[in-house]
Amino acid sequence: NALILGSGGSAKALACELKKQGLKVSVLNRSARGLDFFQRLGCDCFMEPPKSTFDLIINATSASLNNELPLNKEVLKGYFKEAKLAYDLAYGFLTPFLSLAKELKIPFQDGK
Repeated sequence: NALILGSGGSAKALACELKKQGLKVSVLNRSARGLDFFQRLGCDCFMEPPKSTFDLIINATSASLNNELPLNKEVLKGYFKEAKLAYDLAYGFLTPFLSLAKELKIPFQDGK
């Protein structure tokens, strides 16, 4: 199962493909704006971090471009404990999101 952080165009494309591949997809966004698309797709949608575990955590926010984490560090650490892969759509540098995954010895990949 996958958790997508963000609800922009890239997140929508990813959600469509992951659903097509048969994965359970959850989307966490800071507001309700744009979540209706994901709800129609059959995704679980949240505006507060869900108390669940996820195999795949995808950062589809612009936080990395601002050298920031997309979520509170402790919340991300909790998700990374159970994750099998951390994926950031930003590429070309070690983002704070990927740095945290690396620090916690979670496999990670950038968007390249």
